Amino acid sequence: MTGKPPSGKPPASKPPAARPPAGKPPATRPPAEKPPSGKPPRRKRVIGVLETVSIPEWRLYGIRARVDTGALTSSIDVPRAVVVEPGDGRRPYAEITAGEGEEARTVKVLIVGFRTVRNPSGHASRRPIVEAVIELGGRRFRTQINLHRREGMTYRMIIGRRALAGRFLVDVARRRRT
Repeated sequence: MTGKPPSGKPPASKPPAARPPAGKPPATRPPAEKPPSGKPPRRKRVIGVLETVSIPEWRLYGIRARVDTGALTSSIDVPRAVVVEPGDGRRPYAEITAGEGEEARTVKVLIVGFRTVRNPSGHASRRPIVEAVIELGGRRFRTQINLHRREGMTYRMIIGRRALAGRFLVDVARRRRT
């Protein structure tokens, strides 16, 4: 039998693989483009589902937080939040009581907006949104946080997708970063 298949046509041959010219190394991937800021992209840090967070502006440190990729915004437990709307063209602000017991303090924070947030059981509530610099996973950055009384909840803070985006990868097997 000859090298022809039963159809009578010669077998298709593969074109030879392209080789670099003699003396030149094989081509490598082009370097990653730098973002418009000119800075190289930062690597995403791996964090766990349970983390410790600090809000230095509010002098709150070591807050037990749960990383929740199902939540859009972060949320913090505030025992008391009074929304003050000056009415004279100034932005509204919140006087919040942060911390508990001897560590309780009142902090004034500008409100950047209000958002209707639906809790896991489906109940919707309108919450004030503030911005603060938080420390999470060895990084310090500004993010939006909604103020809510999380009474009876295991974790005083929820870290949502907006805070995580572009900064962190969540390893569900990792429990707490120390």
